[in-house]
Amino acid sequence: MKIKEIERLMDYTENEIYNLKEQMQDLRLKLRLELRNEIDELMELDKANFNIKELVIFISKFQDIDITEVNRKQEYVWARQVYCFIAKENGKESLLNIGKAINRDHSTVIYNIKKHKQLSEFDYEYKAFAGKIINHFNYNYVKQNKEQEAAEQEAV
Repeated sequence: MKIKEIERLMDYTENEIYNLKEQMQDLRLKLRLELRNEIDELMELDKANFNIKELVIFISKFQDIDITEVNRKQEYVWARQVYCFIAKENGKESLLNIGKAINRDHSTVIYNIKKHKQLSEFDYEYKAFAGKIINHFNYNYVKQNKEQEAAEQEAV
């Protein structure tokens, strides 16, 4: 009789574990959706007031990593390379300030920009990675600029 009771309890425990795993998956999905909403808000950056710190936050949240962290994993390195490229192409900040925002120096920024251009030309995996970030970034700036132009035309 005790063996059957133990088996029943084990089945119950396995069912509970399964239910908890499903609940965890649901929570993860909800958290990802909340993160997406935060990303959408951050993507509405004002290009006229381009801020590299906001760009650091945007890329970090978009990739779900901290690009200011000292980490040599490919995902981090690539995200920093894309950051340096976008910051230099779109901002008015110096290389020194671009580097300071991610705890690097200006020579690292120069290297990252050079590496971004090389990888974009030859590495299709990197090109897809960078393209995804750059497209989201550009889309939101184009959208923001069109809205500003429409508002200015209506005011006139």
